[in-house]
Amino acid sequence: MKYILPILLFGFTDFLFGQSLNYERLASKPVTYDCRFIPLNRITCDGKLSEPEWESATWTSNFIDIEGTELPVPALLTRAKILWDDSALYVAAEMIEPHIWAYQNTRDDIIYRENDFEVFISGDTDNPEYYEIEINALNNILDLLLAKPYRDGGKPDIDWDVQSLQTGVDINGTINDASDEDSRWTVEIKIPFKSLDKNMKGKLPQAGDIWRINFSRVEYDIEIRENRYYRKKSEAAQLLSEHNWVWSPQGLIDMHFPERWGYLQFIKTQEPRISDDEFYRLETIKQVLWMVYYAQRTYFKEHRKYATALTQLGYPAFLEKTGLPVLPLELRNIETGYLISVHLPVEKLHLSLDHTGIFR
Repeated sequence: MKYILPILLFGFTDFLFGQSLNYERLASKPVTYDCRFIPLNRITCDGKLSEPEWESATWTSNFIDIEGTELPVPALLTRAKILWDDSALYVAAEMIEPHIWAYQNTRDDIIYRENDFEVFISGDTDNPEYYEIEINALNNILDLLLAKPYRDGGKPDIDWDVQSLQTGVDINGTINDASDEDSRWTVEIKIPFKSLDKNMKGKLPQAGDIWRINFSRVEYDIEIRENRYYRKKSEAAQLLSEHNWVWSPQGLIDMHFPERWGYLQFIKTQEPRISDDEFYRLETIKQVLWMVYYAQRTYFKEHRKYATALTQLGYPAFLEKTGLPVLPLELRNIETGYLISVHLPVEKLHLSLDHTGIFR
């Protein structure tokens, strides 16, 4: 199963072959969360969220459709909380669900083929390497490491595991029993920082640090036969696509765009946090560079080569409805691709993004 999983699970992820660019959606602001510090050994991962630390933690905003607020509001509520201590990151989620079901019970099964909850983490905002953890209502786990997104040639390392990972699920109802109606299921996940060493390079987060993170709930329309749940099919006998509900909107149906994830700011005491205005000033500049990156991907698909001038990409016209500023960009060819740069002397800022999605 591990060897065919990249094809079955991730073969559709390059938006260039199935989705049209919507720059307005792709320019929406990623959301932020202040992650509060707690003393060691306060959380027991049983899925119940009964500890005082969880009770005082702030819920995220309710999850929305993966493409953004223009899409219908999800039919079922999903929300999450996040905490940290000197050893680990803690994630909790609550999912309202009238029919709780899951049948995949082997580690690293393709869990997303059924309803699940997913966590995506990068400990470095400009590093393409990231981690994915999926959990279902049976408390079964799929975890993997990606050196870079699939769109840039990344391949999932399914053999990689989160060392000392702890998870718990609490069912308010009866799992896999279609004869009654359930209420909700909740999850708790403890992710030791030492298990993310490939990305963090031995560094523990400090107060004020910022990570990229996002959450996804995969939900299927179902039908019931002989007290068993099945994914619903169309009139043409094709399995219906899943619903994707997320915390920070991706702007397209693909979680593997790390630059679209939300921001997690580690808070330890009452020290001053980075203001939203200050934070989004840099984020806005980076987003303009990402828009050109997306346009170059589309151009390459159509012409089998990258554009050599911004006008070939339609810049800055495609920013018209995004609310993003028009910046004095420079597009330069390099040996293997291109480099898109911006230099702002007043802000003392110089940023360059290359064709592999890496800032230089």
